[in-house]
Amino acid sequence: MGQIFNKEDDESQAFHYHLESYRHYPVSLDVISWLGVWYVKSELYEKAIHFFERASQIQPNEVKWRLMVTSCYRRMHNYQKALELYERIHAEHPENLECLRYLVAICKDLGRPYDAYQQKLSRLDTGRQAPTQAALGRGAGALTRVGGVESEGGAAPSPANRGRGGGALGRVQEDDERPKRAMQAPQAAPAARGGEGSKRTPAPVAEDDDFGDMDVGDLMP
Repeated sequence: MGQIFNKEDDESQAFHYHLESYRHYPVSLDVISWLGVWYVKSELYEKAIHFFERASQIQPNEVKWRLMVTSCYRRMHNYQKALELYERIHAEHPENLECLRYLVAICKDLGRPYDAYQQKLSRLDTGRQAPTQAALGRGAGALTRVGGVESEGGAAPSPANRGRGGGALGRVQEDDERPKRAMQAPQAAPAARGGEGSKRTPAPVAEDDDFGDMDVGDLMP
């Protein structure tokens, strides 16, 4: 029932039925995360913390619940508590990029040293991008041969073949670039409907502006 009212944008009834569902079955992560996000959107962060901590008890190895708890303290402007929790998460999950990004941002805000976190974040980002770029490079080489640029026996293809191959290569390379663009594009909410020919370019995220609603958006049902 809660999901039905949620789809109808009746948040009051949706909240009522999700809360009733939680009382009868307090281990449903879908219900728990919905309630936690609802309280965050309502700026009732103490109540949200209760649900995210409950989710963390059910899924102790899932770091996102602990990150959500920490984000609630951050939104309450309890930056010292948030910093302690981020440092604890980082100690247990040293390669979690989201935690590192928030550590860099919160250390900047508190005037604390952040160079070590920034260097590690840059190193991890570079390390994760390198295998993807190498794989795309190898794929492009194979696609070049398949596309007709390089013919059997090393002879140059005829102009007609080159035209057909170039067209196929262009289409295949365009398809090959789509996953790369998808990985690089930040997740964002759909833009409002505009003209048919309008285009929307995602705005780059500022290095020191990591305190947006991305953590909440990731959990929205």
